[in-house]
Amino acid sequence: MKDTYRHDMITITYNIKNMRNSTGKLVAALLTILALCGCSKSEDADFLEVDLKATSPRSSEYFDFGTGDFDLKVDNKGLLMRQADGSMKAMLPVMGEIHPARVNENDWDRELQKMKDGGINTIACYVFWAHQEPQNGKFNWSGNCNIRKFVQLCGSKNLYVVLRIGPFCHGECYLGGIPDWVIADPSIKVRSLDPKFLKYVDRLYRQIGIQCEGLFGSTPDAPIIGVQIENECGGDVWPYMMALKQLALKAGIRPPFFTRTGWPAIQNASFGEMLPLYGDYADGFWDRELTDMPGGYPDAFAFRESRLSNVIATEVFGKNQSRVMEAGDLTYPYFTCELGGGMTPSYARRIHIFDHDAVALSVCKVGSGSNLPGYYMYHGGTNPYNPRHSMGETTDSPFTNWNDLPYMSYDFQAPVGEMGQINHSYYELRRLHSFLSNWGEELSDLDAVFPSTNIEDGRKDSILRYTVRTDGMKGFVFVNNYTRLMPMTDKQGVQWKLNRTDGSSLVFPKRPVTIMDSVVCWFPFGIQCSGLTLDYATAMPYDIAGDEYLFAAVPGVPVELSINGNVYELKETDLLKVRNKEGREITFKVLSDDESLAPIPGYVLHEVQAAGAQATLVNDTKGLREVKFVPQGIVAQPGNEDFDKAACWSIQLDNISDPQTAVLEINYRGDVARLYANGRLVQDNFWNGRPMLVRLRDIVGKKVQLKILPLGKDYSIYLQPDQRKVLAEADGDYLLSLDSLRILDF
Repeated sequence: MKDTYRHDMITITYNIKNMRNSTGKLVAALLTILALCGCSKSEDADFLEVDLKATSPRSSEYFDFGTGDFDLKVDNKGLLMRQADGSMKAMLPVMGEIHPARVNENDWDRELQKMKDGGINTIACYVFWAHQEPQNGKFNWSGNCNIRKFVQLCGSKNLYVVLRIGPFCHGECYLGGIPDWVIADPSIKVRSLDPKFLKYVDRLYRQIGIQCEGLFGSTPDAPIIGVQIENECGGDVWPYMMALKQLALKAGIRPPFFTRTGWPAIQNASFGEMLPLYGDYADGFWDRELTDMPGGYPDAFAFRESRLSNVIATEVFGKNQSRVMEAGDLTYPYFTCELGGGMTPSYARRIHIFDHDAVALSVCKVGSGSNLPGYYMYHGGTNPYNPRHSMGETTDSPFTNWNDLPYMSYDFQAPVGEMGQINHSYYELRRLHSFLSNWGEELSDLDAVFPSTNIEDGRKDSILRYTVRTDGMKGFVFVNNYTRLMPMTDKQGVQWKLNRTDGSSLVFPKRPVTIMDSVVCWFPFGIQCSGLTLDYATAMPYDIAGDEYLFAAVPGVPVELSINGNVYELKETDLLKVRNKEGREITFKVLSDDESLAPIPGYVLHEVQAAGAQATLVNDTKGLREVKFVPQGIVAQPGNEDFDKAACWSIQLDNISDPQTAVLEINYRGDVARLYANGRLVQDNFWNGRPMLVRLRDIVGKKVQLKILPLGKDYSIYLQPDQRKVLAEADGDYLLSLDSLRILDF
């Protein structure tokens, strides 16, 4: 039952239980006073106590990248945009990676809109040299390689763009994106000051400059705000990096700022020439171990003062990458370009990403001070077909021969998959991004304060993981009680005591709460809401609609909102209406966790009942293939000849009315699945427990065959616990089954 009563300038709507008489109201008022005074625990209570610090000032000077004057500026904390009155307003962008060359040109508009609806406001994309100049001197700027069209489309949607122009990109592209005709010339020393190599790079950059002429800036008509030079290039390479920057400038590539990856360490880098951007991943397909979460992956789920990761590209850089920050790098703003939005399975390491992985990773980085979360990947894709070789990374290539990846699929288990399918991580990140959009300007000024109990070892679970971003008086508490593949204990008796810089202390909530396993959240304190002071809330603020503030309840945590010294206990779906000093009614609405993660209509894949797909077994498997190992010490993926031993089905499609956005879902168990249309490889999949998806428009009206290789129980590949169990329970010495086919559409 709901009830409403007025008290002074306050109007409250909430569940009335045992507070209908004046005595009850008096008791409630006394409890409120006690809570605000921090007296709801005994003096020997174990508060989570933090001494807040005054935030460091923003620099009065901006970085100068030698590219000209733009309304978008970079200072020591982040990005600022010049306003109509000449003032500078801080912003906190959210960047997501998509590769136009891996997404059909006809789908760009729809897929970019999905990214924008997910809270992405900046698009990052590699410009793969191998895709743009597949033959020496013959550039391709059409179709999926039409960079100008892609950038202009981003601008039309008010999306900024950061181009990553190589020449080496990696991105799990064949030869790292360097054309095979370059690698084939033994006289060329790639990724160096070799004049012959730089001559070709100069030609590439000039072409990019022509294609992007007039698009560098910070407006819808000129949306390219940043350009990354090279990728993951470390050691004594600064002369090479600066040579590339000079080539870019001469080619007319003049964005508001240049960036580079902050890993691996670069020797003798000149300060202020390129912003180092950082990254971290929940798990890595490149790791050589066949165990759950090896090395430092759990550390990505802890709040850390260091921006560096020691798990990126361990097959190349090793496992002992430094966590020590260069003093100069700490004066740059904390930006990321490669937070793992997902992870692709390699043949040797079949990672299955969970929905919670990405948001926990992002909250840990934002809580640790990042003012630009950037995801790799945010949108998956499909490699272009090449009859000569895979366009994905393989262990038998002459250059980037580190891992075996699918020939076609680059789904990456991203928030938006390669078919445009929406994974649940999309909605969890969308809620966080909405919070950053509404409170990002304020948050970007706040420094991270780590409690004295903070532990950066992600394998330890004895203490609640949290941090505070604050100016000494107000801010946000970020909490993460989730680690991938490591169940966490429920943290009981949680109650904070925040010691402000003015000598006062804030204790909240008024009674200790339990933070359950897998909870990822943020709590505000001292925040202004339309003329009211939100002393604290034990729910997550994430959206503002006029004078209505939306909060998401945290599972297992009672909702308290303290406003102007009054504490209100709310239930999900309750409305709290409070009048500010001007007499305007301000609404605070609490949604359940599920309600705040509600799917977007039109973005949900559902089964098309009228359509169908039938599979007819043509050839049964001829048994296990001969497994081989590559010099890298890992098992090699099957070659084309191995599929002679695969089970083969003929696929018949029925009643397909519109194949443009529909997909065929293939639920199978085995080693590797490949689907062919008229004899051409259309899609492949390394089994990791997720279904294989295929675009119907690629196969309708064609002869369709599905081949699946059996997965041997003794294969030296990594499977996660659920998949290991399925394999162990299989009859015989291998796993192989085609379980179901479905037609899905949006």
